[in-house]
Amino acid sequence: MKVSIGPYPDDGNDRDVNVHIDNYDTWSMDSTLAYIIIPMLKQLRDTAHTSAQVDNQDLPVHLRHDNNPRNETGQYDLFADEEYDDQVGDTYVPRWNYILDEMIWAFEQVNTDWESQFSSGVHDMFSKPVDAEGNEVPEDQAEFFELCKGPNATYEIDWDRRQAYSDRMQNGYLMFGKYFQALWD
Repeated sequence: MKVSIGPYPDDGNDRDVNVHIDNYDTWSMDSTLAYIIIPMLKQLRDTAHTSAQVDNQDLPVHLRHDNNPRNETGQYDLFADEEYDDQVGDTYVPRWNYILDEMIWAFEQVNTDWESQFSSGVHDMFSKPVDAEGNEVPEDQAEFFELCKGPNATYEIDWDRRQAYSDRMQNGYLMFGKYFQALWD
């Protein structure tokens, strides 16, 4: 894939954008996009001149604001009281950076073998030839093959930790979608 996006010219003209996508770029499009998204999110985080407004429910407790003033539509009213403005001002950038960091972390997992850290042990499996009732038979008489553990099988997966990790990844992708229109500087 070749992407060349030039900077916006000072004369106000549109930028020149050339994107080339090969067939294999969509075979695993999540993988292809992650390679593009990660450096862009990192650059945005590291060079941003502004931060997006972030909803409390998307943050860990230590970054949340209490007693959020809201206007009649239920939206945050950042100018409702000075004390709240001070609280927001002190945490505005860290709140946005937390969201960006969660997005970055999630996309960094895409092209890794993240699942392997939750498994251990040895795969020792064999196929046993069986008939329709599940009785072992000679291979040439088998209607089916039953997958069985061998004597050295110790393979295990920590499903709870794996699911928690996967949930965090999914949350990063959800934040990417939720705050997509805030991904600008």
